Amino acid sequence: MIGWALGAVLTAIAVVIAVIDQRTMRIPNLLVLPATVFAWVVAGVTALGEADAAPLIRTVMGGLALFTVWYLVALASRGSLGGGDVKFAGYLGSMLGLYGGYGAVLVGGFAMFLAGGLAAAAALLFGRAKARISIPFAPWMLVGAGFALFWAVH
Repeated sequence: MIGWALGAVLTAIAVVIAVIDQRTMRIPNLLVLPATVFAWVVAGVTALGEADAAPLIRTVMGGLALFTVWYLVALASRGSLGGGDVKFAGYLGSMLGLYGGYGAVLVGGFAMFLAGGLAAAAALLFGRAKARISIPFAPWMLVGAGFALFWAVH
């Protein structure tokens, strides 16, 4: 029970980060970095409580996996994807690893890109954006992560 309550706190933090990105086009390190550490602490406490290191390993590996993939995409995109998005991907990967497992990390990574791409395509299609305009990506990353978590628990 306490694990899901802490999951609600981690989710609320992610929503706050997504709203800030939507409004300012920035993801503050002051939120995302401590939130990631908090997710890892929650995983560590869970691992201790279960006498099994698997939750901590899944959390760290999920975070590092999505951080690495998004970092490589950011390098390839030459500035189209910001460092805040990369760090937020690590945070979401940690949450997905803890609560959904490795499959959720994989599905979430794909779903985040898909949701963001569809949002950008819709903005272009309906004339709400030009070809080189930036869109806040964190809200769509959160949609993709939410889809993956829902997929993992059902």
